[in-house]
Amino acid sequence: MIAQNSSVERNRRLGIFAKKLPGMLLTVFRFVVLFGLIFMIIYPFIFMFVTAFRSEVDLNDPSVVWITRHYTLDNFKRFLGMVNFPDMMIFTMVISLSCAVLQTFVCALAGYAFARFKFRGRNFLFVLLLFTIIVPEQTFIMQLFLKFRFFSPPGISLLFKLFTGKSSLNLLNTPFPFIIQSMFGMGIRSGLFIYIFRQFFRSLPSELENAACIDGSNALHTYFTVMVPNAIPAFVTVSMLSFVWNWNDYLSQSFLNMSRHSVATFLYSIHGTISVATQNMEDPTVMYILIQSGTLLCIAPLIFVFLFGQRYFTESVERTGIVG
Repeated sequence: MIAQNSSVERNRRLGIFAKKLPGMLLTVFRFVVLFGLIFMIIYPFIFMFVTAFRSEVDLNDPSVVWITRHYTLDNFKRFLGMVNFPDMMIFTMVISLSCAVLQTFVCALAGYAFARFKFRGRNFLFVLLLFTIIVPEQTFIMQLFLKFRFFSPPGISLLFKLFTGKSSLNLLNTPFPFIIQSMFGMGIRSGLFIYIFRQFFRSLPSELENAACIDGSNALHTYFTVMVPNAIPAFVTVSMLSFVWNWNDYLSQSFLNMSRHSVATFLYSIHGTISVATQNMEDPTVMYILIQSGTLLCIAPLIFVFLFGQRYFTESVERTGIVG
């Protein structure tokens, strides 16, 4: 009798284990996949961070892999002495910050209009907006180049000719091409930003606006006093994405700023720039350290932006429903 009971108990436990086994295997599989993805993303950054502070002696020492024995800041000092880093950072910061502020403001207004107002052609315009997300920038970059090389808006070209003697202005190699596009909702990824704001405003309860309307508030006053304070996560998310994408934008900056280096165009040619600065006299290991140090300085603002807004970014992504 005791043996029979123990056999029944053993079979019961085996049955429970067999039921839990698929879930356990799925959990292990998810952990392995996520760990692999995290490792692939974080490994280059950790390696760059460790190498940037490493001395030349440690780089040539095969026993030093992750833990550096001799930390130094000389790599950053040498790099800053080779390139005009402050001018490049200021130029990139002006473009990225101005575009982030303007894009966030304009796209928020457009997203709110698509979310709350009913007007003729709204669905058609929204389809066109989604189409702008699909169209690659390479298809119209040449038109942008010609537009800003011979910038002559209708009605204003006469003023240009009156004050400058020319019917058009050359806006290349200045921040104005990016600022003008952001002012009119045509900046990089503006369609996606409008979509994010539309989804976020649609997730907010309409009772907020109804209560403000009962109190006598008009649409514009309701937007700034009621909707904007409740949409802070979306504003932070869009401003972060706009800043990062304008910071990393290589294609348009290489076309519209051919005579001035931005961070994106500099990183593309960092090896050649350092080689020219040192007249090809540096040891390959030293060149390797300098490249890692310069790259770390170039991405440092993006790291601070992410650390500041990661909580708002996660909340906004969850509420807009773009995770799927």
